[in-house]
Amino acid sequence: MLSIILLIIFPFFVNFYGYFSKKSKKLYFAIYLFSFFKIVSGYIELCNEGVLIHYKNNKAVLIYFNKVFGLRNKFKPIQDYNLTSFSSVLDVGKENFSINLLTFSMIYNLINNNFGWYFHHNKPYLKINNEVNIFINNNLLNFYVKTNVVFNILTILINLVKMLLEKVLYGRKTKQN
Repeated sequence: MLSIILLIIFPFFVNFYGYFSKKSKKLYFAIYLFSFFKIVSGYIELCNEGVLIHYKNNKAVLIYFNKVFGLRNKFKPIQDYNLTSFSSVLDVGKENFSINLLTFSMIYNLINNNFGWYFHHNKPYLKINNEVNIFINNNLLNFYVKTNVVFNILTILINLVKMLLEKVLYGRKTKQN
């Protein structure tokens, strides 16, 4: 019994690694449990109907745009999970040096600094690290991201109960009307 209770409240650390390349127009990803147990990896690409997620050699899932945009605004299951670290690296470059390159990099850095200031005051445990690398004589746009999320099984169970209760209450309201 004690082992079940400990398993329910034990924190799980999930890491997400992502890499976007303008050249390939794909977002490569990997999700790990405790930084060394690979859960899933693959790549994401856009198509006309929606987002295509390739997660195995011959397996893919298509998520339609109308279903993603049709989600209700009340659906917020992510708010109960704690993001503990976020780091990103942006590599930008052009064949010829331009002021647009510097402006874009400066704006990206400014936005990250403002988010960092906000989260420093609202979530002091969150570690944020952002870098911008500028390359001259090299036409590229790459984006790397690494995040760490902490949750436990109790949080997942509470979210499932919330979603089920919301569906039941929403179903009763629609039947009464």
